[in-house]
Amino acid sequence: QSSTRDAVNTVRRKYTRHPHKYTNIFNEIGDIARDARTYIVQGRPNELPALMNSNHKLLQLLGVSNDRLDHLISAARGAGAMGAKLCGSGLGGNIIALVDPDTKNQVRNALLIAGAKRVILTRVDTKFRKMTEDSPAFSLRSC
Repeated sequence: QSSTRDAVNTVRRKYTRHPHKYTNIFNEIGDIARDARTYIVQGRPNELPALMNSNHKLLQLLGVSNDRLDHLISAARGAGAMGAKLCGSGLGGNIIALVDPDTKNQVRNALLIAGAKRVILTRVDTKFRKMTEDSPAFSLRSC
């Protein structure tokens, strides 16, 4: 596991060498975050998976993903996750995947087979209140 300091230093070195390129990446990540917030507020969760996947590609370009995270994300997506991305500062071992009730167990099992130490299932909704068991959006966090 790497520290937040390692991730920040990696990005800082890249930014110092190519400020224009990395400023554009930071701006795209900001746009994704603003769009995600808008979709959540508007109750449009089906828009989130594409944003998650795009965000992860940008985080890879920043250099804060690693082979282990990419492997877990690939496993989640391959098992039916609608979207997946690293979470935290990067270079660690946490991802978040958006799944539905029909694929949650399949994705959980795929993550464990792919090497996740544990998988935490969390129910979420766009109004930030607890959902029922048959709610449409689930989030899996792999550690």
